[in-house]
Amino acid sequence: RDPEMSRGLGDVYKRQAERRESFEKRLKYCTSLDEPDKSVCYTELRSEEKNNNDLYSQKRKELLYESNIRLNSH
Repeated sequence: RDPEMSRGLGDVYKRQAERRESFEKRLKYCTSLDEPDKSVCYTELRSEEKNNNDLYSQKRKELLYESNIRLNSH
């Protein structure tokens, strides 16, 4: 197992846990609002989460790709 790959994925998973905590706080805040602010908040939250998920997915693919190159070059 590639230690650098493990570290990189560990960092990704740590950020994912931090994102989840931030998301839950933001969701709680949105829930506390009255309409129409609540709907706007939910829409923004969904958009931010989609962007974050896309970034997370891309970073994970990059790490897996880099690891595969290192493993195959040895």
